[in-house]
Amino acid sequence: MLDANQVFLVSGGARGVTARCVIGLAQAVQCQFILFGRTAVDATAPELHYANDTDLKKQVSAYLRKQEKNATPAAIENLARRIKGRDEITHTLQSIADAGSHAQYISADATSPGHLAAALAATGIGTITGVIHGAGALSDKLIEQKSQKDWDLVYNTKVAGLRSIISCIDCTALEYMVLFSSISGFYGNRGQADYAVANEVLNKFAYAFKQRYPACHTTAFNWGPWDGGMVTPQLKAALGKAGVNVMPLETGVTLFVDTLKAENKNVQILVNDAPPPATSVRQGTALPLHRIRRELDVPGNPFLRDHVIDGKAVLPTACAGAWMANVCLGLQPGYRLLSLSDLRVLKGLVCDDHLPSSFIVEVSESTSDADNRVLSTKVLSETPGKNQRYHYSADICLTRHSPVQTRYERFDLTEDTRHAHLRPYHDGILFHGPVFQGIRKVLNLSESRITVECSHLTPDFRTQGQFSMLSYNWVCMDLQFQCLGLWIAHHFGASALPLHCRQFHSYQTPPEQQTFYVSVEITEKSEHKVIASIYVHDGEGQLFSCASGAELTVIKRTVRSSNQTKAAPTH
Repeated sequence: MLDANQVFLVSGGARGVTARCVIGLAQAVQCQFILFGRTAVDATAPELHYANDTDLKKQVSAYLRKQEKNATPAAIENLARRIKGRDEITHTLQSIADAGSHAQYISADATSPGHLAAALAATGIGTITGVIHGAGALSDKLIEQKSQKDWDLVYNTKVAGLRSIISCIDCTALEYMVLFSSISGFYGNRGQADYAVANEVLNKFAYAFKQRYPACHTTAFNWGPWDGGMVTPQLKAALGKAGVNVMPLETGVTLFVDTLKAENKNVQILVNDAPPPATSVRQGTALPLHRIRRELDVPGNPFLRDHVIDGKAVLPTACAGAWMANVCLGLQPGYRLLSLSDLRVLKGLVCDDHLPSSFIVEVSESTSDADNRVLSTKVLSETPGKNQRYHYSADICLTRHSPVQTRYERFDLTEDTRHAHLRPYHDGILFHGPVFQGIRKVLNLSESRITVECSHLTPDFRTQGQFSMLSYNWVCMDLQFQCLGLWIAHHFGASALPLHCRQFHSYQTPPEQQTFYVSVEITEKSEHKVIASIYVHDGEGQLFSCASGAELTVIKRTVRSSNQTKAAPTH
């Protein structure tokens, strides 16, 4: 809840449009702010009273000559910048104080975690409950003219700055994560390839953060050009000629404050004038075929070390589905995942000497209407002879709406103590390492169902590697297959591998480290395969996700119980 108890850490918050937003927030809610930026407050710079930048430089020139110093253009520019930076910071702090809030400013490099952590420790501030990441930099050039220095300045200010912030605070205590992104990240913009990439990283981070911390109010503002900030008079004139309006400062500030005060319904918000999305497709016009190539290895995806069968890392089917879904979401901004349909394992990926050097995700459109799109996806590789080998396929259903969360009424949480001794990871029934170990207790198990008590901890972004949880939490999906595999191990004394899932819906990720339940209903069984409906829900039956037609193939291989030695490749 937005109230006086909030403590916001704000990057770039002492100057420009971020400062104006912070002042507006301070006027609405009298809370605390820690503002930080690269600008150092120069107490030795002279006090000058000036009307505008031109007037300031004239006064600086006169001051330098009076001090018998060289009034070169570089010296004038340097001193004017120091004076203006100090005055803007002072004005921001005073405006926040006048609004009844409290703020302090620290000079810290957002791209240096150690520097920022030390500066924060010196403030003596308590728990930070909100982040506003408003820092940004531009170096507009055509991509062939950009240097590494240009890229580092623009990209690191946004991305490395955010990484530094989250490394210095307790994210579990956050109630607000607010990112100042740009419509450049959504639509792209000439001369801003680096800026577009950096801002789109913020957009994707916002979705991942919201999945991991669903209670946190998370918003990525994709701002259009403001009447101020980094929009110079020359740029404003150029935008006007292009037919793009600049947003009045007060309009943006009002929207910013109102969004934080309201219920968090949208993670990503597009603000102000912009051209039509490049990916928009008229009804009846199919999305062009896309082929996205990716390399894959174990070092770049540390979670694979916890999914090893017979000494070889194997890509979980749940991750393969997320891979295809994430690609589709990247091609269709503004949509979210509704479901995966007809998810098939054609030839699973085993990380051995035969692992292809690269893979291709092939995406084409199946059907669409005004609010929903179905994209047919395949993961394939090419043999040395240029033949295609298909590994996974699925239809990815996307929607512009939030899926309606439903209830599962047939759950049974009765605990059968006969199964209390089962320890599937320790006994070798399941092979999964710590990242995937979410089963806590088998509550009951019969000829037609199994109910399992679970909890989970989302792996950090480094451990996720190339398989982000943008579309859904693949650890929780893998748990569904694990629980069905556990039933197969009990009834057949055999292990199992996922083969097919008719449909998978993900509504919400269960809260981390809190109890939830997986209820499995067996719908078909034979000596070769088992098909089930699987429901992930809370203690009241509210669904987090569900899978229908989840099919595992039974492998005639004895699983290891407390007195056996072979591991079961159920995944």
